[in-house]
Parts: sequence; structure tokens; C-alpha cells
Amino acid sequence: MSDVNPAARVRPPRWMPIGEESELCSVGVWWDVVRAGEAMGRRAVEILRESREPLGPVIMDFGGAEPRMYFLVPVGTAADWTEPETVALGPNCHVVVPSAETTAPPGMHWYVPASGPRTLTLPAALRRALIQARAEQRGPAGEPAP
Repeated sequence: MSDVNPAARVRPPRWMPIGEESELCSVGVWWDVVRAGEAMGRRAVEILRESREPLGPVIMDFGGAEPRMYFLVPVGTAADWTEPETVALGPNCHVVVPSAETTAPPGMHWYVPASGPRTLTLPAALRRALIQARAEQRGPAGEPAP
């Protein structure tokens, strides 16, 4: 007998698109968003995992001039967010959200899929991870690392 319980699989949150199509979702209803550049965002994810901080869903977007990552954070985070080299999105903003099944490139996908209906990245932990990632990118003298 298998110890895998199909009923225990994580169900996508109610806000996540089902099927193959992405959807435009309102920010500030289920979550706010912190957008960071790809390099800093990837390193922040590593730091959060290394420190065993709760890590919520993260979207990778390869569109535009520079790839970006969108961290889903609790509603209200955007109102007080001031971290350099990031953009906080709150009420009156919208984000394209990939479908639950879109977990790999090409194109926009879940870099970190949702692990539960209410799991979001904590703002203080994300801020610490982004500060560390930015410092590492700058190098010891404050100059951009090679």
C-alpha cells in the first residue's frame, strides 16, 4: 500500500487560474506584490530557503527589458514598502498570474508555486533577503559585483 495520499495534495488557492491560460488579477485583494529584478530575486529566494523563512508564491516574468520576479506578500505590505530597486504593488494595480500548471519556462511561470492557500512571503523576511542579495551584488566596496 502506498503512503501517498492523493487527497493531501496541495490545492491551488482560489485566486489562482486553473487551466492553461494566465489571468489578470487585482492586487490588494488576496495579496500585494513586491517586484524585483531576476538576479536579486533569485538570490532572495535562496536566502529565504537557507534561513527557512516561509516562502510564498513567486512569479517569474521574462517579458520586458529585464526579467522580473513577483513575490506575493500579505495585503497592506505595499503601503509601507520602501526597499530600493524594488517596486511594491497594492490596491488599484493588476498582475498577470500564470495558471497553476505553469511551473517552468518558457514564458511567465511560477518560480515558486503556491504551497497552500494562505502561504505568503513575510515582508520583514523578504526585506532582509533583498538587502542581503543587493549587498552581495554590490560587493564589499559597494560597487557592482563582476
